[in-house]
Amino acid sequence: MFVVIGSSLYSYSYNGTVNKILDNVFVENSTISFAETGGERPFLLIADGTSLYAINLLDNTTNKVIMPENITGQVIKPSSVAVLSGSIAVSDMNTGYVYYSDPYILSNDTRKMLKKDEDGKVIYEEDGITPVYEEVSSWETTFLDYNGTLQYKNAESSSDSVVYLKVIGSVMTVFGNNTIEFWNRGAQQYQTWNRVAYTNMNELGLASTSTVASTNEKIYFIGKGTRNGIGVYRISGTNVEKISPTWLDRKLSENSISAGWSPTRELGFCYTDSDHEFYCFNIGDEMFGYDAWSGDWHKRCSTDNRLLIGEELYHKSKYVYPSYFEGKLFFFSNENGCMFLDDRDYFYEDWSDTDKEKAFIRSRETPVIIDSYKEFIAMELTIEMNVGEVPQNLNPKIGLQVSKDGGMTFGNYQYEYLPLTGEYERRVRFDGLGLCRLMTIRVFTNEPIPFMLKNASLRICPTGQRM
Repeated sequence: MFVVIGSSLYSYSYNGTVNKILDNVFVENSTISFAETGGERPFLLIADGTSLYAINLLDNTTNKVIMPENITGQVIKPSSVAVLSGSIAVSDMNTGYVYYSDPYILSNDTRKMLKKDEDGKVIYEEDGITPVYEEVSSWETTFLDYNGTLQYKNAESSSDSVVYLKVIGSVMTVFGNNTIEFWNRGAQQYQTWNRVAYTNMNELGLASTSTVASTNEKIYFIGKGTRNGIGVYRISGTNVEKISPTWLDRKLSENSISAGWSPTRELGFCYTDSDHEFYCFNIGDEMFGYDAWSGDWHKRCSTDNRLLIGEELYHKSKYVYPSYFEGKLFFFSNENGCMFLDDRDYFYEDWSDTDKEKAFIRSRETPVIIDSYKEFIAMELTIEMNVGEVPQNLNPKIGLQVSKDGGMTFGNYQYEYLPLTGEYERRVRFDGLGLCRLMTIRVFTNEPIPFMLKNASLRICPTGQRM
């Protein structure tokens, strides 16, 4: 696993070995883009908005790909990198164009190119017919063809700038602020780029580059446009669908208006566990997760406690980017840039070697519950769940909060005891939840035991009265 923390690049092996590969080279607080070239000499490519680095995956040597000048005379600033059919493509922050290379251009350190004089004219042999070729560095001419001409392909929606590239299979998704296009390209040099699908101008574009993530040949991202407004979207092939509910769209909209989108504010990532595929992203202190198998959203966070140990004040970490290796969980804190390695079922926040507390909150929040917008009395909430083995010294609880204004504000905490080991028939009940019209229910626990919600039912008494 490769990860950029701050301005340095690290590699992590499954046994926990850590190696620093590049130090103080990346632009801090920028969006980092990774891609792999494949071929006889496979490279890991990393773009950080200023430079493009290539790490040879066979011998771990590192080179910097020299960026030429774009069509406006400025040096290309690669904001993202992708590889399709062996061709390296970067999006340029200055022009909003896509610049690309010949297939497998880095298979050799040098390449033959036409030799030219100071005026840019081709030099010929004494016969005046045969052109003269010279060996040049592939690292300095990656995005130039054999005539020394810059290669680039503008998006068809020319009034929109390309801000991010992502390749899945044989299709490159080209994200703009107001459009999304899908391109493919043949592996042969004479084959060109073809646009296979697209969204109309202002219909749907990318809202935040750092929220783009992929798994199982699907791309997830936060988008915005006139089609469905701001929300979370998923791309399968060239099909784009919105997967976020209304309450989450409202939260995204409020955040984008009040704070604006920032590469360091939103972080999106994907991972898989068993048959489940997850997409997660965080906004500030809040993290939300989507289970593609069930279609459910949930909120993920650690506790908001602060603890004074000695003269140092410790506070909650926001854990992001989990990855599974050999039954171990690698994850990072976007507050201090540290990496942690734990067993997959680890429920504590470690303040020090001797102090720790129950940290991770697992919660589920319902959509707005209504009875034709009439008042009703919530008589009883019943919850069925699976609870793992409970230690003898632990008497775990589940918490409840009720909102009577559709999720805008929540009331006091209520708690009930969870089933203990061997109590298979027990169900948790909350009685007398009050008079409601727009009801939202939130249940949660931070007990250090495996916990899974199975089912829930709400018994109400209609009043038939409208407000």
